[in-house]
Amino acid sequence: MLLAATPQGDDVELTEELIAHIEDLEGFSEEAYYDVNGVLTIGFGHTNATKTFKFDEETKIDRRKAEAILLADLLESQKTVKRMLSNRGLTVNQPVMDYMVLVYFNRPWVLRTTMEDIATMNADIAKQSQIDAYEEEKGEAPDWYLGRLDKEFAYINEFDDKTEDGTGPMKNVDPPPPQPPEDDGKTIQEILEPMQDAPSTPLPKENLVTNFFSKIRELFTTAVTKQQEFNDRIYREPFKDMYDKIGGTDGRD
Repeated sequence: MLLAATPQGDDVELTEELIAHIEDLEGFSEEAYYDVNGVLTIGFGHTNATKTFKFDEETKIDRRKAEAILLADLLESQKTVKRMLSNRGLTVNQPVMDYMVLVYFNRPWVLRTTMEDIATMNADIAKQSQIDAYEEEKGEAPDWYLGRLDKEFAYINEFDDKTEDGTGPMKNVDPPPPQPPEDDGKTIQEILEPMQDAPSTPLPKENLVTNFFSKIRELFTTAVTKQQEFNDRIYREPFKDMYDKIGGTDGRD
């Protein structure tokens, strides 16, 4: 889950994981600076757009103060997102609402026009909608903005049709090619040797197939001969005298 719930289940909790994620997105600065959009910023992406902490170009804060400001910003964003969802009659699960909180925290003007698309939980729709919103407001979406969207989608892991890094639909990965069976150390010669009384010296590999079929022919011939002998013993010999007296034949001659 993106933003952890407090025991009361209403407000966000500033976890180490969340701080690390926002720091990856926003960076951290103890001193005030102007971001890529020319907005005065401090701490973990805090600006004067919120009323939680006012500052100027000369302001300096430590990390502990920055974390307190970040929590206040997220709580304020969460309150606004809940109100927006209620006003629009939208219902989303907690992870998706948490994602909306991060969007509002960074770019509230985008969430106002993309909330319904984000609520679909489809990464392609939600991402493209935010790109369109940016370009309608500011022009062509820069690489840093597209990269931020990818990181956010990858972090929340709640939307459909995305890769592990959040960049697009999952791709079918071909299974690895089958591996040859492990060699158990036996050769064909060793397997056939008990059947064909093979000499102790292994036969050349090129003769293995020839010897195999020769042995099959030998076994077949032996079986036919034994069957003939059986037939003679059971059917021919008891009636030999009778055949001799009538000068007949048993059908074999």
